Amino acid sequence: GSSRMRGRPLPGAVHRALFIRTDRLGETLLNLPAMAALKAALPQASLTLLADPELEPLLRDVPWIDRILPYQPDPGALWLTEAVRLTRRLRRERFELAVVSNPRKAFHLAVRLAGIPCRVGYARKWGGLLTHRLPDDKALGEHHEVEYNLQLIRALGLPVADPPWRLPRFDREASEVAQLLSRHGVGAGDRVIAVHPWTSNPRKQWPVDRYRQVIRAIAG
Repeated sequence: GSSRMRGRPLPGAVHRALFIRTDRLGETLLNLPAMAALKAALPQASLTLLADPELEPLLRDVPWIDRILPYQPDPGALWLTEAVRLTRRLRRERFELAVVSNPRKAFHLAVRLAGIPCRVGYARKWGGLLTHRLPDDKALGEHHEVEYNLQLIRALGLPVADPPWRLPRFDREASEVAQLLSRHGVGAGDRVIAVHPWTSNPRKQWPVDRYRQVIRAIAG
């Protein structure tokens, strides 16, 4: 709640805002409502998203994101080196506000060294470098992930009232998929079951045989 938030009031005028979420597609998509809420509360501000470059083709069509700043860390670099490199990039942009959605020491240090006056995120991994901090209690599972992310915007004292947001229509991509399915004998009226049975985290891997059972149950 608001009683747990710490930080100074948001500056009166924000013209350049930065949202940082650099990991996988799922976590990034679950932050889209928070980005929409930020844009709705600060319509005069240009919103830049620091994100994995592989997601850029999808995210560049999101209407409330004005710009994608591709970011991919060097896996062999020290985190401090990474922070300094990112600081140089951010300093040129002259952001007035930074929302750090995935807490990392390199991000917290970079937004501080870049001179961004308002910095919101979580009170861990050098969270003391932020001006507005929230406890990172997502592991408790008391709220949906989208709601946890919206709390970052509330921590700035900005209104969050079910922001109107939706994914773009992706008409061109839908047409390409329809053509691909048609070449394999799948018509527009046919029922399609999409299955993604793999994960990059072995601990999250569901047994393949259970996927088979689910597919049979749905198809039957």
